[in-house]
Amino acid sequence: MRPASQLLNLTAWVQREFGDWRDGWWECYQFDRVVSWFGRYVENRMNELDKDGHPIYTLDELLADRDTRTNSREGLAWLAAQFGVIRK
Repeated sequence: MRPASQLLNLTAWVQREFGDWRDGWWECYQFDRVVSWFGRYVENRMNELDKDGHPIYTLDELLADRDTRTNSREGLAWLAAQFGVIRK
């Protein structure tokens, strides 16, 4: 299985956007990590069951855009708190 950065040819995009001096390995590494993290997050949530053994979440619920204010200051603060970037 090829990494997501190879499927999207991220190296070529980085070189096109930033010039040939940048080989794009760091961007590919970070992109592949976030895709892996997101996949694990969704898979783990899909495996959560309630006390009766029924799934708690559906894929539609997990991928739904619940907060359309994510580009606002409050939305970004909420998002950062979800991923442990900001601890209160």
